[in-house]
Amino acid sequence: MYRLAIKESAREANDAVADLVADRGDVLDCESEGAAQALAERVSAAGERVRVQAAAPQDSSDADGYLIRHPRRYVSDPKPSDTTGLTFDVGANQYGALGEALVCGTSGLARGIKHVLRNELDDVIDERHYLYGIPDPYITDDLDADVSWSPDLLVLVGSEYQDNPVAMYYCEIKTGDASFQRTQADDMQAVAREYGVLKIRVIVEALPDEYTLEVSEVQAD
Repeated sequence: MYRLAIKESAREANDAVADLVADRGDVLDCESEGAAQALAERVSAAGERVRVQAAAPQDSSDADGYLIRHPRRYVSDPKPSDTTGLTFDVGANQYGALGEALVCGTSGLARGIKHVLRNELDDVIDERHYLYGIPDPYITDDLDADVSWSPDLLVLVGSEYQDNPVAMYYCEIKTGDASFQRTQADDMQAVAREYGVLKIRVIVEALPDEYTLEVSEVQAD
């Protein structure tokens, strides 16, 4: 048996951990340390990263380990590199921008998200319907709720037979293990009472940890 105590930092950072504490308490009896590690990976996939930290030998509690917050660390200054350019860590906002670009870039909705939505949305019935997206939309003023959520994308379902959209879906896009904040979730539920709302998670294998820039100035003749 491996006793895992959940720290407040993990609870506050990850909604899945908070739900786990509400359901099972803040000390969990896991079958083994490996089972505790697997639990940490599972809840990290649903929100901000957490990890298991072994209890110190002098720890007076009966816990074998602690579940703690484990955010990615980003450095804004160049880091040592063997390349000729300057190498930087990839920041959280850049991960987010990558996911948004894969869903809806400058050329409109990507083929992948169109395929998924055509198979998932009840409003898209046949080829007469088409999908198009508006990045960074404003939520319509006639919404009967006070929300602070700023959607990443508005997906509209159009039809050949009418001018106005058949349906509209406000979307929040997350990349990798980025979490949906509790305030976002509450606001999305409020918007969903009157409009369609989609949560889109972009899973990219082997997200880059760093990138290198090489910049040269073009000289006039």
